[in-house]
Order: sequence, then structure tokens, then C-alpha cells
Amino acid sequence: ISSARQKEPRVVCMWSGGKDSFLSYVLAKDAGHDAKPLFVTKLNMFGHRKNYDVNFSFADLRCILDQSRHFGADHLFVFSKHKCIVQQYEDISTYLREKYDMETMIYGDIFPSIEEWKKGKTGCGACTVRASTKQNTGVEPLFPLEGLSIEDILELIEQHGIRAFIFGVSSEKITPILGEFVSLELMKDQLIYGSKDFDPLGENGNYQTLVTGYGDMDFKKS
Repeated sequence: ISSARQKEPRVVCMWSGGKDSFLSYVLAKDAGHDAKPLFVTKLNMFGHRKNYDVNFSFADLRCILDQSRHFGADHLFVFSKHKCIVQQYEDISTYLREKYDMETMIYGDIFPSIEEWKKGKTGCGACTVRASTKQNTGVEPLFPLEGLSIEDILELIEQHGIRAFIFGVSSEKITPILGEFVSLELMKDQLIYGSKDFDPLGENGNYQTLVTGYGDMDFKKS
């Protein structure tokens, strides 16, 4: 679904509609990356974990399209025939590079240090970093959340008026946060806060979010 015009300078943002991609774009925009935005959502074909590939209900779809309209962004939904994340990003990036004039590729991934991840780290997060290199995409990647602490990110979400609704949790231990909005106070109230089994940012698939409001704006869900 896209009304995107070809060969117009673009800021391309990988977009799930959740807190990380939303905050990443807001921070990048504030830093001056304000060319015509194109939001790109990678759809789930292979049943991967939801924090890497996205399954949408109709309500979710309405919501993220409303997010796009708010920012004046065109929205492109894509999928790749490959199961490997690196190959997926190469496939998608090649398509985007050929069709659009990309200036920047923005990612919502959270890393202490990109360089650290490039030095032999494994797992899907490391694959995402390697896949998003300029060598693979033809465009310099931008990770606005790189180096930020858990507290930094949760505070920035609140400071920017981002209302991230928690619609899924992976464990009964954290069911109290289901249906709540992400905040530092909410996470610190959990008995397992600080446990190695719980990432307050949901990076291990602990929970999934959908941004349903931003500042004075409420995004449609029905």
C-alpha cells in the first residue's frame, strides 16, 4: 500500500508502528533528517518472532496508516522470499535503492554500541546491524537509539508524549503490564525488574507495543 513517488529524496524508516521505530523517527526528525519520509514495514511471512517481523490485525493496520498520515509519510509494505534476515534486508534495500532516492535509512534497533555488535556478535540483532551496512543497502544507516540506556529510552518516550500500548506479553510473569502504556514507572513497578529474564524495553520479545497516541494526536484503531 503506497502512494510513494519515485526518485524523490527520502528519509526511509523501517516501521513497525511500535515504540522503538516511532521514537527513532521522532529523534531523527528533530536532528534534521526531515526530507520526505517513507515508512517501510516488513511483513511476516515465516512466523518469526513479532519483534522482528510484523503480523497485523485490521485495527493495527488502521493505526499505523494513521501514524503515517500524521507525519506526511508514504507507507510501503514489503516482504522478502528469504528466511535469513541479512538476505531479507539486502533484498528489500535493493528494491528501495532502485525505486527511490534514499538519503537515510533509519532503524529502531537498540544497541549499546554498533561497533561492538560488528565484532562477532551473533543472533538476529547482530544480523540486522550487519544487513543494514552501507555495503548492503547503498545508504548510511542511522540508529537513533544506539548507546541510550533503558532509562533514557523510557524517559524519552514519555517526554515526547508517545503513548505506546502494550498489546502482547511473552510470559505470565509480566501479565500485569498487558493493556498498559509503556513508562519507566510501570517497568520499575514489576517484581522482575532487573531480572535477566526481563528486558524493560521488550528487546527479548518480552512484550509488543503499538503507538496509539502522540502528543495531542490519537491514532485510529477501528
